[in-house]
Amino acid sequence: MTHPALPSLHIRPAAPSDATALRGLLQSVDLLTDDLITPRSHYWLAEDGGGQLYGSAGIECGARAAIMRSVAVAPGQRGGSLGARLAGYAIGFARRLGYPALYCFSTRAGAYWQRMGFVGVPIAELAIALADVPQVRRFQAIGKLQQETAWRLDL
Repeated sequence: MTHPALPSLHIRPAAPSDATALRGLLQSVDLLTDDLITPRSHYWLAEDGGGQLYGSAGIECGARAAIMRSVAVAPGQRGGSLGARLAGYAIGFARRLGYPALYCFSTRAGAYWQRMGFVGVPIAELAIALADVPQVRRFQAIGKLQQETAWRLDL
């Protein structure tokens, strides 16, 4: 895939003031933004020196496990491993917190998550492990949970 060369990017933890830019990025790649910022969510952003946002990754922490969410790379900038770099920050953070597993939803990028070491699991497993996480509760409330594909990375 041909894509413009990425400028030198800095990956940093997101701040509350980044919420609007993060929502814009996620909407540009058709990802949900409901319950984006919660007390137990953490995000990392990739930006250039001028503050232009190129990518994101986040996790929501539950009592028993965490879920990766909002892994996004700006349109036209995919294929250069930025998504994997950002996901690596989230995976490392979940490991440092001592979680035994990190989950994610993905109906469109299963092969990508498999390359990252995730394995497909029953949606019921994710729902039980992450019953206290806002994204999971929202998906249950709107009837989206059973339409999803669940993935787990053992940490």
